[in-house]
Amino acid sequence: MESFSFWIYNNLKENKEIYLVKDQYYSPTLNSILARAIREIYDREISGVIHFSSLDKISRLNFGYIVADIFGFEINLIKETEMKDMKWKARRPRDSSLNNEKAKKIIEGKTR
Repeated sequence: MESFSFWIYNNLKENKEIYLVKDQYYSPTLNSILARAIREIYDREISGVIHFSSLDKISRLNFGYIVADIFGFEINLIKETEMKDMKWKARRPRDSSLNNEKAKKIIEGKTR
């Protein structure tokens, strides 16, 4: 399955219009940063549920603009829409960002 960022990249690279919602938020996570965090958690034998993501939440629309800007794609290919206009098969939460305060404290060495 293709990630959201690869989906944006691949469509914009092929000059295809994409529709991105302005009213749904999430916390994107760079895989290399996640890998380092997992390694530290493993090495320190930390247990429990730990949410790990970027510190910021962002709309899917704004994330698309960032991807377009980084790779020099046409921003005009990105069309703004809202969740209510999408024909998704499954319901999705408006805000699926994660609270990663626990992870931040663990990685900074403030708690175990």
